Amino acid sequence: MTKALILYNRHHQETRLAAEEIARGLSGAGPVLAVVSSVEELSFRKVQGFGIVVLGSPASPREASREARELTAALPAGALDRKTVSVFDVGPAASHGEGAEKLREALRQSDPGFHFAAPGISVVLETRAHELSEEEVARCRQFGERLNGLATAAGAA
Repeated sequence: MTKALILYNRHHQETRLAAEEIARGLSGAGPVLAVVSSVEELSFRKVQGFGIVVLGSPASPREASREARELTAALPAGALDRKTVSVFDVGPAASHGEGAEKLREALRQSDPGFHFAAPGISVVLETRAHELSEEEVARCRQFGERLNGLATAAGAA
């Protein structure tokens, strides 16, 4: 059975909501044990048992930079090797993709041999209601399904 770790920023409720929907997509696409956890609880040891690791961030570049520092401090070079790894960010359309790019950049700088096995996703919040629209829920689940397929094809399952 494939094990997937989906990480979110505990200071931003929306990243947890997106992480939970990505987990549903992963689990719905095949036999996957999906674990949703906050980035703040991350450790090298925690990552070791997972074939899929999805890193979530708020879309704000400032918040994403702080989170990227926490991630790179918790994960030594090589910690994500041979894993299906991707990122997601959640925020308003104005900062679409900025948080995910900050995470990618930080991981590449901390581990020059690292590469992402899957493209990321940016979840756009249409309102400040702290909930995801039906369209964004569907996109998160499709993203999870796609990650499951990529992990299976790469032999991470």
